[in-house]
Amino acid sequence: MVAIDFKALCMRCGNVFSVPRPESPLRFCSVRCWRAYYGQRLPQVCACCGRTFWRTVAAGVSSFCSKACHLRWLVEQVAPGDGSVEVGERYYGPNWTAQRRTARQRDGYRCRRCGASEDDLGYELHVHHREPFRSFGYVPGVNDHYLMANRLANLISLCAECHPKVEGNQ
Repeated sequence: MVAIDFKALCMRCGNVFSVPRPESPLRFCSVRCWRAYYGQRLPQVCACCGRTFWRTVAAGVSSFCSKACHLRWLVEQVAPGDGSVEVGERYYGPNWTAQRRTARQRDGYRCRRCGASEDDLGYELHVHHREPFRSFGYVPGVNDHYLMANRLANLISLCAECHPKVEGNQ
C-alpha cells in the first residue's frame, strides 16, 4: 500500500507541512506555531469577583472573567461604594442626582430646545452638561471638580430626541 502525502499551509509561519488526509483540520505545522498563533492559555484570577478562569496570553492584559465583572469593577473605581450609580450609568459626582432634579425643576420639566414636557413624553428629561463633564477633570477622592461641572448654569434639560442633536453640535 502506498501512502499518499497531502500538504497544508501553516496559518502562522506559512511553511508547507504534511497532513494525513486532504480534509484534515490541522492548520499548524507544530504545537509551537499553534501556541504562538492562539497564545498560551493560563489560569487568571478575576480582579472583580476573585473567580479563577483561563485566559489566552495573546488576548491582552484583561484580568476579568467577563465583561460584566469588568464593568462592575470600572464603576466601583469611578464611584467607590456610594451606591449612586448603577452598572452602565455614568458617574457625575456625589451631587449629580440633586443637581439633575433641580435643573429639571428650574426648566419647568420641559425640554429647553423643543418645549416638550415630561408629562407629554412619559419619561424624565435628560440633563445635559453644556460644557462636557469630562473637561473638568474630576477624579473621585482626589478633587471636587464635579461641583463646577454640575453647577446649574452648566446644565440644561433636554428630551431624548433633542439631546443627541445638541451633543452633535458641540
